[in-house]
Amino acid sequence: YEVMYPNNVTATIEKAQVTVKAKDVMLTIGETIPTTYEYTVEGKPENGEELQGISCSCSATQSSEAGEYDITVTADENANPNYQITVQNGTLKITDGTAIIITGDISKDYDGQPVENPTYTGVPQGTTPTVEYKKKNASDDTYTTEAPKDAGEYQVRVRIPDEQAGGTSQTSAPVEFTIHPKQVIATVTAQNKPYDGTPNAEVTASVPTGVEGEELNITGITGTFENPNAGTDKPVTIDKTNAEVTGKTGTNPANYEVMYPNNVTATIEKAQVTVKAKDV
Repeated sequence: YEVMYPNNVTATIEKAQVTVKAKDVMLTIGETIPTTYEYTVEGKPENGEELQGISCSCSATQSSEAGEYDITVTADENANPNYQITVQNGTLKITDGTAIIITGDISKDYDGQPVENPTYTGVPQGTTPTVEYKKKNASDDTYTTEAPKDAGEYQVRVRIPDEQAGGTSQTSAPVEFTIHPKQVIATVTAQNKPYDGTPNAEVTASVPTGVEGEELNITGITGTFENPNAGTDKPVTIDKTNAEVTGKTGTNPANYEVMYPNNVTATIEKAQVTVKAKDV
């Protein structure tokens, strides 16, 4: 065979799909309204030419009231024959200058009760703010008005809904707080025993929580006498390595930090033995 090749063929270079987005702007009444607005371009090929004929405008003026105004993007596609351009408007938000600020720290030790709402300033008259909580580092869509009570790290914010703030919701900066586990001291008791030649001690433990309706169980604690010899009020060393704290119904053990004594005392009683001489 003798293979022949055409000198040329045809194909299509499709327009690149790009999105031009106006950057949002936030101002306080009295600040200068921008004369130009910035925008971003998404999807432009690395080697593609810069876009031309892109402009942004806004109807807000220096005398505009607090509110939200569209930043409109205009793109001249005739000036950009290699691009299919999609535009996304931005928002110029003008606030009345009131800043909601949370004051004080609402951290506390666990007490079985929801945390108290924080104090705050800067709430406009005639509005009813909501106080919202979430776990620290959780997504903002997990905010809830239910105040937490379990031990952990949280964030709180104060927010005025859109409908109460003339269409421009106001939200404080989030503030972190902690509900610390409550420290409780276990009562550990070593049982007296008769001399048996070992230093092993039988110990039991209980712990009052100080919170109504909540109880903890402690298992796995062991104890050792300083020696196996009989004696009164002998020191017993407590080993809590395998201690396990569980909660009875409705009690979360993670809300407590259990402290243990290093040692207690108990008695090893003398063994009662009888020595009998053999008859002869």
